[in-house]
Amino acid sequence: VTHPFVAATPVTAPGTTQFGTAAGFPNPPYFQGNAGWGEDDQESARAFSFTLDELNGATLTPTNLFLRHRSTGAGPSAMAITVNGDTVHTQDLLANETEDLSIPLVGYEDLVQVEIQILGWDNGSRTTSGGGQFRLDDILVEGTVDEPVGNFPPTVGPPLQDARTDTTLALSANINSTGGPDVTERGFYYSTVAEFTPPGEGTKVSETGTFGIGPYSLTLTGLDPDTEYFVQAFATNSEGTGFSTEASFDTLKTPPPDALAYYTFTDNLIDPEVSHPEVTAEEFQVSPGTLNFGTAQAATWQALGADMPYIQSSGGWGAADQASAKHFLIELEADVGRAMTITNISFIHRRTGTGPQNTGVSINGASIASAALDQDSTEEVSLSVAGFENLTAAIVRIEGWNASGTGDYRVDNVLVQGFVDDEVVGTVPPTVSSPTSADIDGITATLGGTIDDTGDTTVVERGIYWSTVMGFDPEMDGTKVSEPGSFGTGAFTVSVGDLEPESAIYFVAFARNAAGNGFSDEASFLSGEAPPELPTVTTPTATDIGEAGATLGGDIESDGGAEVTRRGVVWSTSQGFDPEVDGSVIDELGSFAAGPFSVSATGLDPATRVYFRAFAENTVGIGYSDEAMFFTAPADALAFYAFTDSTPVAQTVAANVIADPVTVAPGTITFASANAASWTGSGVPYIRSGGGWTAEIQEEAKYFEIVLTADVGSVMTITNVSLLYRSTGAGPSAIGLELNNASIYSEDATSNATTMVSIPLAGYEDLGSATLRIQGWDNESRVTSGGGELHLDDILIQGFVDDGAPAPDGPDFDDIDFNEGLGRIEILFMSEVGVDYELSYTTDLTQEPEPVWIPLDGAAGTGAPIQLIDNDPFDPMRIYRITGN
Repeated sequence: VTHPFVAATPVTAPGTTQFGTAAGFPNPPYFQGNAGWGEDDQESARAFSFTLDELNGATLTPTNLFLRHRSTGAGPSAMAITVNGDTVHTQDLLANETEDLSIPLVGYEDLVQVEIQILGWDNGSRTTSGGGQFRLDDILVEGTVDEPVGNFPPTVGPPLQDARTDTTLALSANINSTGGPDVTERGFYYSTVAEFTPPGEGTKVSETGTFGIGPYSLTLTGLDPDTEYFVQAFATNSEGTGFSTEASFDTLKTPPPDALAYYTFTDNLIDPEVSHPEVTAEEFQVSPGTLNFGTAQAATWQALGADMPYIQSSGGWGAADQASAKHFLIELEADVGRAMTITNISFIHRRTGTGPQNTGVSINGASIASAALDQDSTEEVSLSVAGFENLTAAIVRIEGWNASGTGDYRVDNVLVQGFVDDEVVGTVPPTVSSPTSADIDGITATLGGTIDDTGDTTVVERGIYWSTVMGFDPEMDGTKVSEPGSFGTGAFTVSVGDLEPESAIYFVAFARNAAGNGFSDEASFLSGEAPPELPTVTTPTATDIGEAGATLGGDIESDGGAEVTRRGVVWSTSQGFDPEVDGSVIDELGSFAAGPFSVSATGLDPATRVYFRAFAENTVGIGYSDEAMFFTAPADALAFYAFTDSTPVAQTVAANVIADPVTVAPGTITFASANAASWTGSGVPYIRSGGGWTAEIQEEAKYFEIVLTADVGSVMTITNVSLLYRSTGAGPSAIGLELNNASIYSEDATSNATTMVSIPLAGYEDLGSATLRIQGWDNESRVTSGGGELHLDDILIQGFVDDGAPAPDGPDFDDIDFNEGLGRIEILFMSEVGVDYELSYTTDLTQEPEPVWIPLDGAAGTGAPIQLIDNDPFDPMRIYRITGN
């Protein structure tokens, strides 16, 4: 992701770089540099580097750098980060520790270029050779951009590769900014010459139309195999053409002949580079363990025709024989009505010193090769295959066993060759007999049968179907448990679980070849009792929520077949917490039946997001509900809007107060969770509204509005208003708040910065109602179109509610009249004995802390009608009141 007026170069580092997926990072792949981290000072250290450049006269102000990093045991022991040559961060690096860094950047205002380096070296803080790996991910440079004014050619991000073959490149790019006018053409220029200059040089592939910002994709065709192409993305509007930085991509080599599936792991991919059009080839797998990519000993691989990287897996190769060996795995399946014949399997492989000492290959469970493998020796294997014809499916395994330690086994250029028949040849299905049952234990059993004859093609699947209905149709109504492979005649068994408890179980054994299934006769047995399971707990509930406590609970939907002896909740302030390790437990002991329950949680903090799970425990263990969340009430809250459930209603409302949902005028409110990390402590979603922030003054601004109303007989006093807000780059450049039509706050709104506002208030006592408006407008403090978004969250109105003093009975007005002859206002009403009356006026009811009332006339009540007069009523702004003491 880049800003529309920023160009970012790819991250590079001298030496060998690659992508990895080993454990330790939460969202692989990551980017890593291999070896070269052994220098003994920062000045000579190897570094990852990238540069941000302005576009069209913009200036950049970086304010923060975030990244995730990890050094292996032999990787660097120290790191530093520089910005335009200035060191902004240094630290020692522990081995195999993943760390998130967030580094504020100060003093880098209004730049046209920002160069960032992430360096690694050996400072002696721990023992390392420097020959390991330094890994990075999620590099984020935050800040502001002073955008240029006017129209420009479009800005376009660099080309990215979506897919490739030996003669095509599917590429994509992103129009970051149209430059003002609509884009009328977009596409790519390409050449076999680096740093070529379009449009005079290179070949163009494009599309025309009316385009805005966003991604687009096109495919370059008719390319040469195994060739490097240099590509620039472009977009054109009425102001001209904008070009991206140059990127390079290689077409693949011409696919091997007769390939059913070919895996080269190019571009760090585990799906096949080539597969036969009538064969489905699954992703490359390993069992057990995980796959990752490597580039060590690259020269030995490349000498045998392999490109980097290769695939590898560490540890687990210590089985004693081939049958039980850990293995790389390829699954192939022919289209319906087709069959494969495998003629050859080839690959390049290598074991480390402590990897598997023996390797082999099997197809559908039958070994076709096994041999010893010298340590640290890269070898090419090519195996001619016979006897594997007419296969509708095939499982190819490359196996390793007899390892002396936890080392790696590495493979590349894995090629399965053969052909696909137009029709599956086979008319005789297998013959299966003698269904057997054994090891019946509750709802599990070992079931099987005997393949007496494989028919006229290979048996590729065998197993059983079971049901609780006698005489069931296996393929229509049965539950299948089977294993794939390449099988001959003989007895077999499979393990079956999840049977119906305490039931008659009917089953048949079967085997399948290209002609179809062969079934045994039906047999039966009685299953036993189902073993108890964890209790099932659902519907976590939170009620009676206060500032420091709540009533929490859930519903025990099932006891799991064993008595529930403990139930309760576990709560935490961390989302996604592990209830077995973290959190506070509130429980009760006893003997509990299914149904809803609740417990009391105390000692909570006000205005806090609390996550909790209900649980129940039996002899098997603890069953938990899904995680739920609530807010404790903020202290002194009249109303609190947290938007936890994507509705604009208040999360907390004080007694004797009505809080209307948040509205916006003009426009509509939507909810979002983008930029979630910036809403620290708030969580997501937040509310937002887009466009319409173009007014030039606060009084005319678009606004969000909240109306609070006290119940009859009550009044509110508002003491504080707080909220979180964020304005996007094209959102309002100023934000303000009004309470009951009086401005209580305004400030410039920085682009894409989440800001906390807290406003103490005085003078807002004894209110029957209150209207809060949160406004956005363009005060020209920065360049903005006003067409972007304003985001809000955690809107808190604090104060207290009192019972209102009953209003005194006022006089009954007999007449309020303007006497044209005398040019005055006359007010006539019946007086009360002993009450002194005064007529006064004001011209502004919104004055703070209260309006100023100016006396006009007065009289003592006698019990008879009296008249009060304004002799100078020509000010049209006068507002009158009559008081009595």
